[in-house]
Amino acid sequence: MSHKHRIKRRRPRFIEVGAIALSFGLGVGTSWWFTDGRSAIESPGASGVSETQSDPSDTPSPMPLETSEPGTPETVDENVGPLSAIDPPPMPSFTEKLPDPLISVTEDDIVKTGSGEFNIADGGSEASGENPTKYRVEVEKELPFNIDDTAKFIDETLADPRGWGAEGKHAFQRVSDDSYDFRIVIATPDTVDELCAPLRTNGKVSCGRDGRATLNGLRWAVGVDGFGDDIDNYRRYLVAHEFGHLLGYQHEKCPAPGALAPVMVQQTHSTQGCEPNPWPFPNAKAD
Repeated sequence: MSHKHRIKRRRPRFIEVGAIALSFGLGVGTSWWFTDGRSAIESPGASGVSETQSDPSDTPSPMPLETSEPGTPETVDENVGPLSAIDPPPMPSFTEKLPDPLISVTEDDIVKTGSGEFNIADGGSEASGENPTKYRVEVEKELPFNIDDTAKFIDETLADPRGWGAEGKHAFQRVSDDSYDFRIVIATPDTVDELCAPLRTNGKVSCGRDGRATLNGLRWAVGVDGFGDDIDNYRRYLVAHEFGHLLGYQHEKCPAPGALAPVMVQQTHSTQGCEPNPWPFPNAKAD
């Protein structure tokens, strides 16, 4: 009786030891799965990266995302998740009209040597008076200036009441055929040098000779220091000055410091102490 009693006491102890061993084994296995097992799956070596980078301290930090403003990157938010999980921005509808890009012409946009072939502005302008002097507007093909906008700008410059037509002195009309009296061409620096020879324009300035006002495309693009940022008024000066030569007007000098420069002063080089001025008759008024 006592022997059987001793056996009953040993059996629970055997089961207890076995249960402890089984629990220990399961614990070790589970611990391996959530540590070594998962690190083996997620380590850089498993994704094709050199195993020398498996240490998290050797893993490169994520690259910054570009913002809408170039040159101002912002740090990736680590809470966002992997880049592949970020939804791309929606594509614009093909029926949506996108804004026209801003166009800024710089010195780098002007090629030094062109083909010598010119685009001719279509159409023409109304005659500004009787017996108008006819002109044709041309732009060398390699230059980035819109031919229609350029022709319109020149038309307005020559027709302005402060221009050569003030007080009925001259009348003008643009044409697109061969009935012109003069040509107004905007050309690359090397082409200007060729067309202006034997005058030495050195790729920097313009000329008015041989029935042609040859305007330097570089100057048309960026202007000169004397006019500062006022590119439009410099262009008006350029048209009026070189066209003035075709009409028979010669160079003048600054009459007094601080006065408006006569349009035939070589203002591309210097205003000679005068204030820059694009108009032959700056004080003239419209009728």
